[in-house]
Amino acid sequence: METIVIDRPLQAVEIIDISGSDLPDNPKGYPSGDSSEGFDVSQAGRRDDGSGLCSVLNALVEKLNSFCENLFSRQREAIAALAVEIARKVLVREINEGDYQIEEVVKQALAKVPTRNDLSIHLNPRDFSDIQKLIDKQNDNILKGIKFIADANVGPAECLIETPKGVIKSMIDQQLERIAFALENA
Repeated sequence: METIVIDRPLQAVEIIDISGSDLPDNPKGYPSGDSSEGFDVSQAGRRDDGSGLCSVLNALVEKLNSFCENLFSRQREAIAALAVEIARKVLVREINEGDYQIEEVVKQALAKVPTRNDLSIHLNPRDFSDIQKLIDKQNDNILKGIKFIADANVGPAECLIETPKGVIKSMIDQQLERIAFALENA
């Protein structure tokens, strides 16, 4: 008895009778042996030792695997866009509910800054108020000594850092674009 292992789910299976010589040359529209992509079901099915059936099934498995790989590669961009849109919806809801820590947003942005000298961080006015309260409560905070500016042009949960060497933006749309790029190229 022979065992066939298929590493992906099958959509449909059809059993064909290959015991007799009355097998049509191309049963039910299966690919024929004269195509570079196909295989010859009629010739493989006429063997008595069962190896013909294995050959047919192996060819089917190869075609199915190739189809799945092509399908996923064609859909990669759409899948990435859908994942990013779901993330955007979740983030918007959390931001609207105020369910984020502005200190963590600022710390992540500061990790990209090579120096802590002469920094100005622009925050949304609501986040500016929250960060000021946080700095006033904590004496050993790493945010002490940084100039914070309330800026209505900066969205909630975002920040813009001005350094002597340039500007670093930590904007949600930019982060989502980086995630989409990473997903598309994964």
